[in-house]
Amino acid sequence: MWRTGSKERITKEQMFTRVRERLRQGYKYKLYIGTDSMVHAKSKVVTVVALHEVGSGGIFFSKTLFVKRFKDLRTKIYTETQESLSIAEELSSILFEAELDYEIKIHSDIGRNGDTKELINEITGWVTAMGYECSIKPNSWSASTIADKLSK
Repeated sequence: MWRTGSKERITKEQMFTRVRERLRQGYKYKLYIGTDSMVHAKSKVVTVVALHEVGSGGIFFSKTLFVKRFKDLRTKIYTETQESLSIAEELSSILFEAELDYEIKIHSDIGRNGDTKELINEITGWVTAMGYECSIKPNSWSASTIADKLSK
């Protein structure tokens, strides 16, 4: 189940439809996907699809998933990246079928400071190999700000 930024519950198909319809309106949107997680009794994984209308704010959708507690940082970051890429692949297909040419950017919750710096080359290489641009902190706001807040 997905949620809008105003917490309305929607299906994944409804989320894809809303994204597609927004993009069809012709506004200058930029499309970002990011995932963050927090380890509780189980790991709470939150994926965000954000549409930024340049100069006018934006909207976002989020999905929360609970998985077995992560045992290490590498597993956590790989799971987050896989979640983002999975949604990006589905959304890319839908946009292609609708003849909408939009670049999807992946925001990864890794950065040059802290333990995640060891994973930068692996993660950015993986995302790039999948055909997406990858942003890391401090430029990965859909993961490090929106998804981070929702994962707490």
